[in-house]
Amino acid sequence: MSIFITDLLAGILLVLSLLFLIISIIAYRRYRIGILLLTSVAFLLFLFKAIIYELNIYFEWDLQILQFSFLMDVIILIALYASVVKRG
Repeated sequence: MSIFITDLLAGILLVLSLLFLIISIIAYRRYRIGILLLTSVAFLLFLFKAIIYELNIYFEWDLQILQFSFLMDVIILIALYASVVKRG
């Protein structure tokens, strides 16, 4: 049961990150605010993380998902921090 919930959450992450990426790119193209570009990078990294997770499950790769996930989270947090600092 927990595997199903994890897969469902990964699918939600995939869809939401793609949706937010599209919205942030459209907003960046419209307003040309650099912060939106940094948030687009964060959403792109979330999308990349979800795709890697799904590919790992479907193709039964033996990736260390926990370490990869933590690494991606650190990179995403740095990108979001940079966008907040740039705004302030």
